[in-house]
Amino acid sequence: MPDPYHLTKEKNLFIEQLRGIAVLLVVIYHYTNRIPAVYMGSDTPPLVEFFSGKIGVYIFFVISGYLIAKTIKNSQTLGEFYAKRISRIWPLFLLANTFVLVWLISFPTPVVPDGPKGFDVTDRTFWDYLGTSFFLEDFGFNWLDGVFWSILVELKFYLFVGIFALLFKQRYIEAFSWFAIILAMTDLFILITLGGDEYTLYNKLLHGVIIAQYLPFFAVGMLLFQRNINMVFGICCILVCSQFLYAASLNPDFEVMDTVEFIAIFTLFLIFDKLACKGHLTRLAGEYSYSIYLFHQVVGLSIILMLTPHIGINSAIVVAFVFVMAVSVTGSKLVEWRFRRPLTGILIRAFGYIGLNGQRAVLELKDETDAQEPSSAKTIPAKGV
Repeated sequence: MPDPYHLTKEKNLFIEQLRGIAVLLVVIYHYTNRIPAVYMGSDTPPLVEFFSGKIGVYIFFVISGYLIAKTIKNSQTLGEFYAKRISRIWPLFLLANTFVLVWLISFPTPVVPDGPKGFDVTDRTFWDYLGTSFFLEDFGFNWLDGVFWSILVELKFYLFVGIFALLFKQRYIEAFSWFAIILAMTDLFILITLGGDEYTLYNKLLHGVIIAQYLPFFAVGMLLFQRNINMVFGICCILVCSQFLYAASLNPDFEVMDTVEFIAIFTLFLIFDKLACKGHLTRLAGEYSYSIYLFHQVVGLSIILMLTPHIGINSAIVVAFVFVMAVSVTGSKLVEWRFRRPLTGILIRAFGYIGLNGQRAVLELKDETDAQEPSSAKTIPAKGV
C-alpha cells in the first residue's frame, strides 16, 4: 500500500536515529561539561567533553517541525491535533516530574552557586512540582528539572502552528516561516543593539512567551516536510546557524580543538554503530529519546556526584548513563504509549465543548507524487507521531 505522506520506512528509521543522536548529545554535555568537575568531587575533567548540549535540543526542534506538519496533515480538526500532542507529551512528563521530586527528596544533587554554569535544585518546593506539572514556569514557578524548558517551547510551538493551520490552511507553513523570520530577526536585532541587562526587559516576551529564537528551527522542519527548499528555507537556515553560534558562545569552557576531538570520537561511534550494530544503538536511543531526555539530568548528575569520589568521574558517568537508560526504558513502557489513546479521546471530547472539534485543520498539501497515487490511499492515516 503506498504511503500517502511519503514517510517511508527508511525515513522513519533515519528520524529515529537522528533523535538518538540528538538525545546522546544532550546527555553527553550534561554529564561531561554542564557541571564543572570540581563540583562533582573530581580534580580532573572527564576524558571527553562536549560543550553545547543545546545542539541536540535544536535537532529535536527541527525534527518536531517535520513531524508536526505530518500530524496536522493527518488531523481532522484542530481539537484532534492538540489532543494528539498533549496525550503524547503529558503522561510521561508527569511520571518523570514525580520521579525527579522523589529523587530530590532522597538524594543529594550538585550545587554550583552562581555564574554561567550556576546549578541548584535544592530549593525546589512542592509548589514548584505542581507548577512544573502544568508548565507554569512563565508564572514564576521554578522548573523541578531545568531540561523541562524545551517541553514548554514545544507546547508553545504546537499552539502557534495550530492557529496558523486554522487561519492560513494550505499556506500555513509559508506563513509560519515568515512569522518565525520576522520575530527571530527582531530578537537578534535587540540582542545586538541592546544586550546586557537591558535585553532582559524583552526576554519574557520574545523568549518566554513567543519563543522567537527557536521558531526558525521548527520552520526548517516544516519546510523540509513540504519539500519547499526556497529562499525562505535559506533564511531560516541562516537564523538557525546564528542561534547555534550564539548558544556555543555562552559556554565559558568552549574549546575548538576539544570540540573537534569530540566530533571525531562521536563519528567513530556512529561508524561502529552502523557497521557492527546495524544502527541499533542510535535507534534504541531514538526510540526512548523522550524518556531519556526527561529523566537524565537531575538523576544522572546526582549519581555522578555520589559515585565520583569512590570510582572516579569517568566510571561514574558510565554508571549514571546505564541507570538512566534503565529508568527511561521502564518509564516509557509503563506510561509513554499506554495512556495515549484513551487520553486523546478524553481531550477530543473536552475540546468539543469549546468548539475546537468544529475547526478543520486538514491540509491538502498535494504535489506531483500525490497526484499519481490512488485516491483511496490518501485517506489512510499514518502512524501516530
